[in-house]
This record gives sequence, C-alpha cells and structure tokens, in this order.
Amino acid sequence: MSRLSHRTVGLVGLLGALGASGCVEGDHPAFTVGWDTSFVETGEPVACEHAGTPNVELTMINQSTQRKWVNTFPCQAQGGESESLPGGRYDVKIALKRADGVEVSNQAGPWTLVRDGLTDLGIIHFKIQSFQLNWSLARGNMSVGCQDVDAKTVNLITRLNSEPEVTYSFPCAAGAGFSPAILIGTYSVRPQLVSSTGAILWDATSPMTMVVNGTQLAQVLPVVFQLP
Repeated sequence: MSRLSHRTVGLVGLLGALGASGCVEGDHPAFTVGWDTSFVETGEPVACEHAGTPNVELTMINQSTQRKWVNTFPCQAQGGESESLPGGRYDVKIALKRADGVEVSNQAGPWTLVRDGLTDLGIIHFKIQSFQLNWSLARGNMSVGCQDVDAKTVNLITRLNSEPEVTYSFPCAAGAGFSPAILIGTYSVRPQLVSSTGAILWDATSPMTMVVNGTQLAQVLPVVFQLP
C-alpha cells in the first residue's frame, strides 16, 4: 500500500502527511479514513461548523475498470467508512467541502484495497484558511464602545479576483472575528461598520488588496472605526 500525496486545490493543499496506515480485520473490503480541521499556520483546531465546511467527500476510482465511487460524510463525524468495494488498486481523493460544494482542500493518491478486510487511509489533517479581523471604535482621541454609538455589526466585504462580492458579518461587541474557510488568491477587502438600524456608520474609502496564500493566516490589518 502507498501513502497519499497532497495536492493544492482551491484553498490550500493539505500540509500534513497521513498518519499511520495499514489494514485491519473486517468482513468486507472498504476504505476507512479519519480527519481533523485546524487553522493554517497556527494549527489551532477549528470546528467544521465554524469553518463552514460541513462535508468530507471520498472519491475512489478503480484503476483497472475506471469505475468511480463517491461517498460523502458529515465533517463533524471526523471519520467514515466507504461502501463495500472490489479489492484492487484505486486512485483515492479525500476532499473537504464548503456548504456551497466548493472544494477547499484535498489529499489524493493511489492506494491498494485489500480483498478481505478494511484498509485504513489514516488521519487527514485539513488546514483551514480564514480572514482574521480585529477592530476598535474611537471618537476623536477617546475609545468608545459599540453600545455608545449604536454599532451592531462589522462587515468585511471581500472579492476574489473578478468574482461576486462576499460579505462576512461579525457582532461589533466581539472586537474580533474570523470567516469560514476561504480559497487562496488575490482579494480586495473592505471593512464596514453598521448600526442596529442598518445605517452605515463607517466605510472604507477604498478596498485593500490582500494576497492570500496557503501558509499564513489572512490577517486583515487592525481597523479603528473613527466616528464623528
């Protein structure tokens, strides 16, 4: 059996190698796999629901017949077992997917499925890239709280290349927030402060350009919302 190799797709290639691999006894031939999710760079664990990645997809293509099987598991289960398959050599891909079906990370490679048991693919370490934003409010030289100016929401308005804008919203009182999983690429980003009535209290005069890669968290420069 061989170890899966990692490949960058969309967000970021998987940065960790598979854990211990091998075969365990079972009553039918199938693949088993486990996984976890953490932030790129820091390695801090992040729950699937916070990352916005509800599904893990296991794709298996028999090299002899080219027949393909695709099994989908809840990300929060942190592991799964494929349907019963014929023994043999397979091209296997394990992919982490967002709710919109976009694949944000995967690991792929050849693997031999034993004919009389379960074949363990090991533990996949999915790495999550995310916008990280910190903010504060001020009036003149004085710091103010969100409640003092009826500020309810901080928006981070983003655009990847020429794609449609995506807005991430955070409670103003939190002072910081992180987005669900994002793809790597060049973004324009623009913070915005919104009142409880939906009025725009502060808006960036022009968006910032950020190059998001697969090794460092997408830390937006700290924002001070300067209010009149």
